[in-house]
Amino acid sequence: MAGYNALTHHSRANCVNNETISWHKGHQYWFWINSRHRHEFLRQDHQVIHDWNLTWRAAAVHWGEPGGGAGQWSVQGYHWMRAQNNAPVQVKSEYVTDCSIYDGWWD
Repeated sequence: MAGYNALTHHSRANCVNNETISWHKGHQYWFWINSRHRHEFLRQDHQVIHDWNLTWRAAAVHWGEPGGGAGQWSVQGYHWMRAQNNAPVQVKSEYVTDCSIYDGWWD
């Protein structure tokens, strides 16, 4: 299962939370996460940032969102890590509108 067996990056929208998460159990990485959330009907957006941290799990989560607006949110997730020369590198980005966590999750 990804996250336990390998490094994984994913975002979800319209779940109990809107979120962008990078993790790899038992391993330490420098992560920076930007999770941009947009309410499609109201045309409002905001971002949740997990600042640089050496950790096994970095999560930019808006707890309790979407609430009553389920099905109306999109999440654009940006996952950054530090390269061996300490330079920041964007390793993945994704745009999601559903709660699926597949994206290699069960590999």
